[in-house]
Parts: sequence; C-alpha cells; structure tokens
Amino acid sequence: MSEVLHPGIDHKASHLAVKLAAGVTAGVIFLGGAGYGASKLFGSGEMGVYPGVTNSSTATPSPDTSGIPTIDPTSEITSSPTVAPTPEVTQTPQEKEDASMKEKLALAPEIAGLDKQVQEKDGLKRVVYIAEKGNPYGVTAGQYAGEYKKEVTEAVKTGTSYENKEVGGVALVPSVVEKILNDQLAALPDGDKWLIPLPADISDMKTLNNVTMGLSGQPFNAGPVAISINCGSENIDVVNVMPKKTAIVQGISPLNGYSQNTSNFNDESKILIGGREMEFITIFTKFSGGAFQADGKTLALGSSFGKTLDPILVSVMAVREKFREQSFDKVLKVNNIPVFVVNK
Repeated sequence: MSEVLHPGIDHKASHLAVKLAAGVTAGVIFLGGAGYGASKLFGSGEMGVYPGVTNSSTATPSPDTSGIPTIDPTSEITSSPTVAPTPEVTQTPQEKEDASMKEKLALAPEIAGLDKQVQEKDGLKRVVYIAEKGNPYGVTAGQYAGEYKKEVTEAVKTGTSYENKEVGGVALVPSVVEKILNDQLAALPDGDKWLIPLPADISDMKTLNNVTMGLSGQPFNAGPVAISINCGSENIDVVNVMPKKTAIVQGISPLNGYSQNTSNFNDESKILIGGREMEFITIFTKFSGGAFQADGKTLALGSSFGKTLDPILVSVMAVREKFREQSFDKVLKVNNIPVFVVNK
C-alpha cells in the first residue's frame, strides 16, 4: 500500500505516530520520553486514523447478572423480632420472709425426738424445736426445746488469712444438750473425752444479727487459747456448760478485767486431770451486771453466770498450767452444726 501524505504533518513524525498507535493497540505501555513525545505529537491526545492502521479498542463486556437476585428498592425491610426481657419478679416483704423461713426450716438439723416448726418469739419469727411425745430428753411433749439460728459464722483459714463462713447454730435446752453430749463423749477414746458446748444463750437474741466465732489469743495474748463468741450489741446470758452439778469459782484479772469462771476442782488442780477434762472448761468475759454472781455456788449445766455485752471466750485448760491451743473440732455439734446452751 502506498503511503498517504497529509499536508502540515511531518513525514518522520507520522511514522512515529503509527508505531506509537500500534504499541497502544498491542497493549504495550510506553514510559518516559516515548509517551511524552506522543502526547506532544497529537496535541489534544486523540489518536488520528491513518490508512493501514486500525485504531481498535475492545469494549469491556458487561458482567453476567442473570444469577444475581435483584432487590426491589420499594420493598419493606423486615428486621428480626426483638425478644422481650423476662420481667423481674418482685417479692412482697411477706413473701421474702416466708421464703427465708422455708430455707431456715430446711437448714435446721433433724434432732431425734424434736419437731421443727416456725414460730414467733419476742417479735421475731424463728425455727424452733418442740418436744415430741416419748423424746429421750425428759422434756414434756409440746414444750420448747430449742431453736435454730442461721446467722452464725465461723472463722475459716484460707491460706494466710481467715474469712467468716456461715455455719448456723442450734441453741438447745440443758437436758437435750446433756444427752447429746454424753452420747458423743462415750464414743471418744480415753484421754480425749471432752467437747465444748458453747456457753452463749443465743436464744436471748432479739435481732437477726450475726453471731461470729473465732479462735482467740485473748485474754492472755498467747496463741489461739480460746474460742471466742461475739453476739454484737445483744445482752445475753453466759451459761455454765459443765455437765452434772459443779461447784463454781469466779475471779477477775486485774490485768485485763476479764472475769474467769470455772470449777472449784480446776481451781485447786495444778494440771489437767485425764478423765475429768469437762471440769476444766473455763469461761472468760466481762459481765454487764457485775461479777461473782455465781462464785461459790453449785450450778447445773445451763445455769447463768450473768449477762454480757462483750465477747465470750471458752477453752479447756488447767488454770495453773500452760495454756492449750483450742480448735473448732472440739466444739459439740449436731450434724456438724455448733450447739449453744439455753439458760434454763
């Protein structure tokens, strides 16, 4: 084919334009001076059409959308249904009290010959024990024999510190305590026949305040030599927990103001005598109504030494011997629940 000359166009430049156009058509990208030269050459940047040169550009085909669902923009969008929260059940004060008493009734231990009931006493609903006919304690059928108190805690060691664990407690009349005590003592080996019924009459309490128990170095600031019982601001009876009838000696320490309450036998002994360990139970406290009310008297288990607003400390020790460490393991219990003694 003969070459066509266009007036006003340099012949050599025309050859360059053809080569550039061919390069673009073939998919070759020219960089630097070649691209710059082509731009200058064509001014507006539009490619001219020349004989013998095909200026073809392949159109990008439209994607196949036949398999894609279409959304009607006028259609309503439906959201997922919202689940309404369950309304919180609000209990009335009476319903809360009923639920609490039901829980306490279930927690109170079963005691042979005694029936558990919910009764009101001193303006407070309690789980009480009522003597059944033919009970082994000599309590008249239908009579009050004690009660259960859920709000009793015991200091439990966790690592290097102590935390209060709720254990509950039962306060029982003396004849019930003595029968349970004697049955458990009979099962213990010689030389270890002692257990401590707790000498605080918590049935005196008029509130649901906690009774807290711990191991104490008081009143001598030496090791855990006593089990402490703290009834808060309640003025309660401190009772004798030595079985049978015991001649009592009371004294008061000029160093710490604690009153000491123990048996005359302990006061006269130099060491703890095996087989008579229960007579070495010693109680310390500060009485709210004066000391020495029981000094020189012979008291039965459950008789009062006096009342106190202070902590009560109890241990088994010879008053003239080195103090022994105490443990909750030696507390009298029913179904692992500590036993307190009612003043009666």
